[in-house]
Amino acid sequence: MCFLKFRNKGISFIPFVLLAVVGLPLMARLAPSSPDNIDFGVEAVSFATQTPETSRLDLYVKVVYDELQFLKSTRDEFRATYEVMVDIFNSEGEKVKNREFQEEVTVSNLDEANSRERFKLTKLSFGLPPDEYRVAVTMKDLETRQEAKKQQSIVLRDYSKESNFVSDLLVADRISKNESGELMVRPRISKTIGEDTKLYIFFEVYDVSPDDSFKVRYEVSNSSDGALWTNEYWREGEGRTTQNFIVIRGDSLMHGDYVVRVVVEHDNDVQEVKMPLKWHIPGLPLEFADLDEAIEVLKYIASDEEYKRLKNLDEDEKYREYKKFWKERDPTPGTGENELRSKYYQRILYANENYEGLQKEGWKTDMGWVYVMLGEPDQIERDPYSEGILRGRSIKAVEIWFYYKYSKQLVFIDENGFGKFRLENLETLYEMLR
Repeated sequence: MCFLKFRNKGISFIPFVLLAVVGLPLMARLAPSSPDNIDFGVEAVSFATQTPETSRLDLYVKVVYDELQFLKSTRDEFRATYEVMVDIFNSEGEKVKNREFQEEVTVSNLDEANSRERFKLTKLSFGLPPDEYRVAVTMKDLETRQEAKKQQSIVLRDYSKESNFVSDLLVADRISKNESGELMVRPRISKTIGEDTKLYIFFEVYDVSPDDSFKVRYEVSNSSDGALWTNEYWREGEGRTTQNFIVIRGDSLMHGDYVVRVVVEHDNDVQEVKMPLKWHIPGLPLEFADLDEAIEVLKYIASDEEYKRLKNLDEDEKYREYKKFWKERDPTPGTGENELRSKYYQRILYANENYEGLQKEGWKTDMGWVYVMLGEPDQIERDPYSEGILRGRSIKAVEIWFYYKYSKQLVFIDENGFGKFRLENLETLYEMLR
């Protein structure tokens, strides 16, 4: 068999030429590689069952095709297999459920194999006594042997109590009816929505007879503005279980964090359930507060003219030009993913986390700048106590970053011991950036 797809190919933003650096007697170590874990989605939701002694834990596991290693199995077929292990622990830390299974995905071409839009969704259901549980899920690609783990806590409420007559909220991107009129729900496995996305919030109401009704009031709010919009409706009951859903449109919200709150009133009982929801501009990391922040960090790859123009446009035009900016730099325009944009923002976030300076964001420091443009160095040589290492100067610390692909090295020095590393060969760097 031969490999047909490889994940997380490195992306460099500029070609660098050799930096001349004086050899220094430093202790060398290889720079650690960035983790290459498989990303997958997990969502646990609580519903009632037909028996009062147990509640139902529905667990959804979503694996995007692009996260898998596909191999050619026949002339017209490519195949990937993975294993999922589920462990469920109660509030005492005891393992109460365990399940292992394998899934196989078959596609007819490599475009499907590399797709971020196509995915395998698996649903598992467990009947458990009301309690607080921890769900641990391990997913392993059986070809690469890479694995990733995720955990989620969930409270299975006691639906035999009159005060508990509404299920958890479940985010879905598709709801339809089968022949018997039952709602068929496809969970989103992400409480994140984007531009022009129609999103459904599914929930169940229990023990309202067909000759009775209940009132549903729901709202979407954020921390700064409170309730942004609200709505309500009355619904006739359907006996033990009445399925409900509400619709939220992505174009009605701005980038940021929200809370969806649903309040159900029946007779004299009122129950509220809520869940977090994130709306984001496609391609814009959720860590960024708004579009202006995403544009500010483009100064390393945008021309001066582009950068000034983007920053000074009005909001509607700014977003259009922002999308145009990245569309012109999309290395694979036929796919739904702009790899260059994703990699660039990943590096910005990494730089902010690891190279923060004194009153300066990490991407604005010299180390952050180099990391954003070149990525992680192959090797780092470091000496934290380099007194007099350069003639006539007292240096507290030195780091040299080596990039084997370019046969280059960059020297950073800290002259005051406060961890403020400055790129020593700045003139050479400017020459390389021309």
